[in-house]
Amino acid sequence: MRVTKCASRCKGRCICHNTLPLSPSSFAEDPFHAQTDCTTMSIVYWIEDEIDRLEATRECLRSWVQQISVFATAEEVLANLDQVRNQQGPVILDLWLPRGNLFAAVGVRAGPGLGLWILAQLRERLGPTWPIFVLSGNVDLDTKRRLRDEFQVPLDNIFSKPLNQQNDTLVARVSLAAKEMSGQTFSQNGYALL
Repeated sequence: MRVTKCASRCKGRCICHNTLPLSPSSFAEDPFHAQTDCTTMSIVYWIEDEIDRLEATRECLRSWVQQISVFATAEEVLANLDQVRNQQGPVILDLWLPRGNLFAAVGVRAGPGLGLWILAQLRERLGPTWPIFVLSGNVDLDTKRRLRDEFQVPLDNIFSKPLNQQNDTLVARVSLAAKEMSGQTFSQNGYALL
């Protein structure tokens, strides 16, 4: 497990801006961390095969969480479910994922059906209250209802691509969930994330 440890006295209430674990020698190079003491780690898991198209959103999110782990295929998600469960953090899921070799063999269809199958796996292994956000293209009303009713994804956690004006809302909601899961509640300037 990778943990970020900072050098001073905020007692875990700070928000670090590094996406990599810190070593003691890096404190001198990073003035923000020289003033803070983060002993918990906020992490977000993003399941997205075209993450480059969402780089601006990812950069906004990086300013609020310590690490973003991106999984580009359904196979990567399944291979890393233990990490997700052990290093708790919210999940952002694109329903339209490439299926890869494993899923071609078992007959799971590409497209949103694969994303819903992955969501079922996440719910089964992580539980019904784990914060999951859906960010996907072509999310129609029936799919939203299904996400809410079958998979316990609140309607406020479902976003359509392109984000446009919803970018800040997604970043704020995911950041808050990440902080709550890691025990952190304050931003770098001391204001509570509400």
